[in-house]
Amino acid sequence: MSEEPFLRGVALAQWAYGAERLGVPAFDIMKTCRIDPVQALEPSSEIPLPLFENYLLELILASGDELFGLHIGQQIMPALYGSLSMLIMSAESVEDAVRLAIQYSPLVVGSAGGLDFRDSGDDKIFLGLLAYRNHVVRRHWIEAVGALLFQAFRFHNKSLYPEKIFFEHSSPSKKSEKEIRDFFISPIHFGASFNGAIIARKKAELRLHDYGKYSLEMARKLADEQLEAQKKQQDVIGKIKLHIEDLMGSAPPRRESVAERLGVSSRKLDRRLSEAGVTWQQLVDSIRSQLAHEYLAQAHYKIKDVASMLGFADVRAFQRRFRHWTGVSPSQYKKSLNQPGGSASE
Repeated sequence: MSEEPFLRGVALAQWAYGAERLGVPAFDIMKTCRIDPVQALEPSSEIPLPLFENYLLELILASGDELFGLHIGQQIMPALYGSLSMLIMSAESVEDAVRLAIQYSPLVVGSAGGLDFRDSGDDKIFLGLLAYRNHVVRRHWIEAVGALLFQAFRFHNKSLYPEKIFFEHSSPSKKSEKEIRDFFISPIHFGASFNGAIIARKKAELRLHDYGKYSLEMARKLADEQLEAQKKQQDVIGKIKLHIEDLMGSAPPRRESVAERLGVSSRKLDRRLSEAGVTWQQLVDSIRSQLAHEYLAQAHYKIKDVASMLGFADVRAFQRRFRHWTGVSPSQYKKSLNQPGGSASE
């Protein structure tokens, strides 16, 4: 698994072609963001998360559309998703489709996001996991993914909608909020602690069709071959890291929160970390240190912005931790990057 989170060319294609349909010069913007369209739009290509995130932000700003993500997600383009589309369309039930989407999501989102799924009594809880740090990008991305999944299931059965939908971002303008609520139908809770949805068990078990197993087996075989070729399936630690990065976007990451998301006790989570030879704090510090260096290298991020994006309670806490990691303060590190041949050491 790559150390730096990345996304696949498939994800880039959804936003690029979708934006062009909406009148946004997506390919011109791609070039200004130093992304080679020919190479990057290959389905299996890897686009580093910071590069992809910057591109999405530029698209969103150029669109001037408060619901750009939602409008991107409303454009279903099955051909882009290849074997993943075949799998979902061939699944026998909603739950089967979701489990397949979770298993094979690395074909699209690489190591920078995904879905998680767990039982909660008579309901099924779905979680959308994001490694994005920019709050604007996170909002548009999750609304786009939500719209894609919502339409995919509604294509099979008009009654397939969640009991509740949760967005971590705050409510947009009244006009935009109305459009979101009208589209999703379900009750929506803005400002939640996670991005996700609750679906009643009876709906999750609802049969989608009776195509038989042959088409599903063929789709699964193709998807397995693609995953094997990529060799990027996330291990246990990779999954824990993804949850940490997702929580980091809105609050300080807590091991209890990650354990709850994974459906295990804190003790079992610690045991899994121990087996991998790492502690919770070491893992959190590793992620924060890597991201801190990436964000501080971007001129438009202030130190207080970086502290917030990494889930620190305040700027001073971030400054102390960064000095512990590097021996210099964030401001000294940032200043050194602007000096030709400069060093970040004192």
